[in-house]
Amino acid sequence: MMIESVQLRSQLLLNIADILARNIDLQFGVVLGYREDGSKLVVLTSFEIITKSNSVDYDYLYKRHGQLKLVYPQCLVLGIYQILSSSNEPNSSTVAMSQEMQHFCNTYQIPLVETPIYLTYNSSSQLQSRKKLPFQAYFADSSTPVTTVIDLSETESIAALTIENHKAYFIANGKKNREEVNIKKHVEKISKTLSILDDKLHTSSIATTSDSKAAPASREEDLADQNANVLSNKLSSLREIHKDTATEEATILKLQTTQLALLTEQKMVLENVQNQFLKQLRLK
Repeated sequence: MMIESVQLRSQLLLNIADILARNIDLQFGVVLGYREDGSKLVVLTSFEIITKSNSVDYDYLYKRHGQLKLVYPQCLVLGIYQILSSSNEPNSSTVAMSQEMQHFCNTYQIPLVETPIYLTYNSSSQLQSRKKLPFQAYFADSSTPVTTVIDLSETESIAALTIENHKAYFIANGKKNREEVNIKKHVEKISKTLSILDDKLHTSSIATTSDSKAAPASREEDLADQNANVLSNKLSSLREIHKDTATEEATILKLQTTQLALLTEQKMVLENVQNQFLKQLRLK
């Protein structure tokens, strides 16, 4: 059955909004999702494509994909996204990166959807004046546009709109914070946040184990516990790393930011499983 539309979920929008808000020079990313009802592709989340010496960092992509598969085991690689800097249409670089991603998936035997796409984001004033969506999906093999829709709940719409309209972050006194970020302090803050999330994951796992004595655990609960333990083990080594040079600190920051995003998504999945488990107990 032919793909008729591409549906975008809130996590993708928030990921791109964060890149824009922090003015990070990352033009391309990978989109993950699944095929629904045969005729629709659903984009759930994304992660950035890092280049090293003008070539794609395959090692980073492989590790990042492996991390997200823990949170989204049902997801396939759907293709790529590109953040356009102006009103330009997709060009040769778009097609080249799309082909690079397909080659990456074939090389590492990563599941790729049968009909890959590339998704462009363009927030130019011309599009806004025409009241057109800033997102447009295309079939990768023919560069043919495909119907693109954003599927958000009311709460998600408010959150996404707030981030889009307030891209500059503010400090307590209401003035824009234009100071350069102190990487070392930022790493320390992320490390502290990771520690808190790790403790919460342990607490959630203990609570689930305690509840499971009253009723048999489901396959989803076991998977959530296993994922939480894996993440906690990976996290323990990160918190003990201390480097002095700016380059090393920047590397740590990239790794810890990635881990923070993964732990946040994992915590959401774990809490959803626990809520479903408690509802089942109440019904009994």
